[in-house]
Amino acid sequence: MTAGVWTGGVSGSGTHLALLAGSQRIVVLSLSDGRGVVQGSMTNAAGSNDKEIAALRSTGSEVFRRVPEAVDTETLMDPAAVPDAIEMGRRQATADADELRRFLS
Repeated sequence: MTAGVWTGGVSGSGTHLALLAGSQRIVVLSLSDGRGVVQGSMTNAAGSNDKEIAALRSTGSEVFRRVPEAVDTETLMDPAAVPDAIEMGRRQATADADELRRFLS
């Protein structure tokens, strides 16, 4: 496998990255990188994202990880928050475009 795509789920992992182990390059987009989290929330156990990324890298996979600038779990599913989320995504995508292009080439 040369590239991997997988979406999240439940059971302590919001990403289930173990399914991509051994992929050459992996782009990870998740709601949180777990920084500062001491207690799990939603579908993530505390520290699970960093552990999954480290496990992927130990298999030789290159990982490009991005998380939103900010996530308010209180408004996460609120349709009124969508325009701001789209703007944040555009801003981050523009800032990351060159680095992501190099990563994928």
